[in-house]
Amino acid sequence: MKNFDQTTDQNLQEILHAAPFGFFKLDLDGNALFVSKSWEDITGLEVGVSLGKGWHSVLVPEDIPVIATAIRAATTGQKQTVAFGFRIHHPQSGIRFCRMDVRLIQNEQDRSQCLIGYVQDVTDDHLTHIKLKEAESRQREMNTYLTSLIASLEDIVLEIDTERRFINVWAKDETLFFLPKEKFIGKTIAEVFPHMESLFSAPITAAIRTGEPQEFEYKHIDPTIDKWFKAKVTMVSKTNQPTEQQRLALTIQDITSRIKQEQALKQTKALLERTNQILESSQKLSNTGGWEFDVLTGEMFWTNQTKLIFEIGENDTINYQDILTLCDPGYDYIFDQHIRRSLEKKEPHDFIFRIRDKKWLRSIGFPVVENNCVVKLRGATMDITEQMKTTQALLEAKNKAEEAAQAKTDFLSVMSHEIRTPLNGIIGISNLLKMNRFQDHQAYVDNLIFSADHLLQLINDILDLTKIDSDHVELVQNEVNLFELLQRITNQFNSLAESKNIDLITFVDPGIPEKIIADAVRINQILNNLISNALKYTDAGKVTVALQALSCDAHKVTIRFTIKDTGIGIPEEYHEVIFDSFKQVQQPASRKHTGTGLGLAITKKLIELHNSHISMESTMGKGTTFRFDIAFDLPQSNMAIDQPSISYSVDTYANKLGDLRVLLVEDNPINAMVAQKQLAYFGIVPDCAYDGLEALSLLKNNAYHIAFIDLHMPGMDGQALSEFVHKHYPDTHIVISTADIMGDVRVRLSEIHAYDILNKPVVLEKLLVFLLKVAEQRSIISMESALDEQP
Repeated sequence: MKNFDQTTDQNLQEILHAAPFGFFKLDLDGNALFVSKSWEDITGLEVGVSLGKGWHSVLVPEDIPVIATAIRAATTGQKQTVAFGFRIHHPQSGIRFCRMDVRLIQNEQDRSQCLIGYVQDVTDDHLTHIKLKEAESRQREMNTYLTSLIASLEDIVLEIDTERRFINVWAKDETLFFLPKEKFIGKTIAEVFPHMESLFSAPITAAIRTGEPQEFEYKHIDPTIDKWFKAKVTMVSKTNQPTEQQRLALTIQDITSRIKQEQALKQTKALLERTNQILESSQKLSNTGGWEFDVLTGEMFWTNQTKLIFEIGENDTINYQDILTLCDPGYDYIFDQHIRRSLEKKEPHDFIFRIRDKKWLRSIGFPVVENNCVVKLRGATMDITEQMKTTQALLEAKNKAEEAAQAKTDFLSVMSHEIRTPLNGIIGISNLLKMNRFQDHQAYVDNLIFSADHLLQLINDILDLTKIDSDHVELVQNEVNLFELLQRITNQFNSLAESKNIDLITFVDPGIPEKIIADAVRINQILNNLISNALKYTDAGKVTVALQALSCDAHKVTIRFTIKDTGIGIPEEYHEVIFDSFKQVQQPASRKHTGTGLGLAITKKLIELHNSHISMESTMGKGTTFRFDIAFDLPQSNMAIDQPSISYSVDTYANKLGDLRVLLVEDNPINAMVAQKQLAYFGIVPDCAYDGLEALSLLKNNAYHIAFIDLHMPGMDGQALSEFVHKHYPDTHIVISTADIMGDVRVRLSEIHAYDILNKPVVLEKLLVFLLKVAEQRSIISMESALDEQP
């Protein structure tokens, strides 16, 4: 192969020099054998300098290995034409990008080889390509960012054109679409939302016309789904573009949570308003107002009702000092002290105060504590004026009732004393006559004793009823042999039953324990009243007393008492009132059966004291049945039981207590005479005093084992005298003798250490009890030896 300058004509060289790209010829080592003048224009390097390795001087060093690799590829025949790019340093233009195409050729004559090719300046194309790639990259980044941004939102974003056709759709959760995403693209709103096209049409038209965003809200197209959405239409392209190129963004946001919050807030506001109305109404009804006191700012908030209570205007403001000014003298201090204590001790307050000299108010409040400091007080104020008036009225009524009750008690006490005092004389003289056994007058004496005992029973019934009504009766529980108690009761009625030719029958369930814990006196009183009534109103047939065990264990037994008779019966109209006080069934003919009508009333109340009630069944002409159930405790092995009293006869101690020195203080001459005779029966000659002063004189000059002192005496009464004796003559045993058996008497006497009381009318058996007690204490007589002397 020959060089161009030797083998090629001048025309071909001119053509190559005139070509818009640089032409070159290289040997297999990369030395330039020929370069065209265009190479000089491309690289700024003269043609002559470029020959050999001179053309490498303009190459960017980092690209030389690239060129070497390409030349090797061309010389080895790996490719027919090898194209590659490289950079050069142009003296004026700086870095330029070039493209070289190299091809291996062979001279057919000498089989020599060389490389030919051409070089182009592709800087502008390269830069354009780079910018395009950068733009594409930025577009990809923007698309990725936009997709990420939209994905981070809860909204649905739809791109539409002016024909209302969907261009693109985005959503964080594509399940929000009721159609697959691809079904939207290219379709109109009318096709996708056929039932909502009119809803979207107007806002889209307005956005296109005005260029301003349009918003509207709507409910889910499925009425069964409780969801709400907000749609916004925004122009995203310039309005000066052709209409067909304009784009709009339709964003759809799920606002269900906001709508529900607004609905809840609306309901809460309505509820709060209703609550406030109810609270206002309740405050008016209860005459109560609320308040709050800000401790830090001193601000006072009052409800309208509070202002109404304090009688200040609704628009008026009030401070703490104003409240104190409204308080009546003295109550301002009470108010202030309670509020200060509540603040200092961080505790609630509740107190009563008065304002305007006419209103009573109650303040209830509690502290609001923040950071261990009271910042507010909240509470309520109530107008309790009417309540206070009612309380005062009730207090006055209570005081009057107590005064009336005390007056009644005092009256009964006096009446008891006044009636029992003469009765004491009557019964005492009657018993003295009976002891003297004047046979000719025995019938008179018996009738006199019966009448006096009947009158005494009447008085006892009235006083018992009074004591029960005033809650002055307490059950005295002791161990009781129920069988013996019932036997004694029926024994005393046997003679009456025999005289009327009536069978008195008793039945006791074998399952009932022999001994129970009970008040024997009250059980005796209950059964006495019921059996006595049954015998009184029965003229033929029988009276049955039955005791049945309803339940029984180791600690308690419940007994049903049944008293049944075959008497005249009780008319139905009396069934409801038979237990009332002073009510007695009156038969049509004449009043054959006498009585006060107190027996059943007392019986009912005594049964109620045992936490029970009495029931009655009665038929005219067939008889009456009374029933009641009482639960009794049973004696236990560790229970302290009173020792039974020793049975003895009055006759045993006739004329045997003469060594007792006795002082008798009695202002009533008859009672004094009866007492002297009764004491004389036991061989005692007492010293008698008719008032307290006379008794003091006797005490001053004599020593006494026992003093019987009447409670009611003119001048120094028995209580004052007993107190003096106890203090100054402690060796003298005091026994109070009284006809006053009211319960409070024993309480008053116990305060002066006078515990022994001898009730009038005095019977020898009761009198003997106290005589023997003192005689044995002073070793004057031994009860055992006396009992041994009984026949």
